[in-house]
Amino acid sequence: MRQLAGDVRGRIVACLMVTALFVVPMAASRSRASAVDPDDRIAAGAGFTCAIKTDDTVWCWGRNDQGQLGSSDHSGLTESLLPVRAGVFGYGAVAAPTKVVAGTEHACVLTSAGTVWCWGRNGSGQVGVAGSNQSNPVQVAVGGTVIQLAAGGSNTCAVLSDNSMRCWGQNNFGQLGIGSSDTSAHYTPEGVLGIPASF
Repeated sequence: MRQLAGDVRGRIVACLMVTALFVVPMAASRSRASAVDPDDRIAAGAGFTCAIKTDDTVWCWGRNDQGQLGSSDHSGLTESLLPVRAGVFGYGAVAAPTKVVAGTEHACVLTSAGTVWCWGRNGSGQVGVAGSNQSNPVQVAVGGTVIQLAAGGSNTCAVLSDNSMRCWGQNNFGQLGIGSSDTSAHYTPEGVLGIPASF
């Protein structure tokens, strides 16, 4: 009986080792998001996710009721269970997406040229352009070269190369840093006030 139990344990261990040898590399080979600076190349919103692939294309999956997938080609989908390519950005061959961020129902990309492109829900101005929800990426007129980008629930903020900061979107709790709070949509990036010189 002991010999049989030992034999069974030995076979189970051998099977697990063989499984690990074959399953782990296969799973790893399917990963298409860049391993370079991975913290900046994938972002999850509420019910959707976007990632920058190694060829610098942007892919999104999940909910699309507010245009979260980033392409009007997918406007008939309320959701996508598999990654689909976001719309073509206008940054051209001289720039590539370096960072993607996501709010509750919108997403934005920072490019190597320091430009910002956003899409999705725009009810509070979080996409950074006037008007309704944006199914395709639109460029935000930030007013300078952006070096850092972050998104909150319904707002977005950027740090510029001169160390100034601009935010847009919802401001009901003062999240734009403009010295006041209100319930209006802030479609245009506004300068954050009172940032210490050490910032």
